[in-house]
Amino acid sequence: MQYISQDNDDISLSGTLYPEITNGIVSLDELRDMAATGKTYALMNGKVYYYGMCYITDISETQSHLLSDGTARKISFSLALKLADDSEREQVAILDQD
Repeated sequence: MQYISQDNDDISLSGTLYPEITNGIVSLDELRDMAATGKTYALMNGKVYYYGMCYITDISETQSHLLSDGTARKISFSLALKLADDSEREQVAILDQD
């Protein structure tokens, strides 16, 4: 994760998914669906540290290590996030608990 400064509300995240293990493409599709809502989501780490509410502003991916049918065995991705103002709390999305 990269947080530039106190005056900059832009955050970038990058990672790698291995679809055979992580069901990677479905995970990225869900992030794209979240981005399309225009709503904010809580940004937290694995230890439940809360960074704030943010919008997903960009998602990019690179697929590699392709199988003969074109299926990627490795997907590198990056997310661009923008922290939201506290005044935008009414735009908060509620995720399904399925």
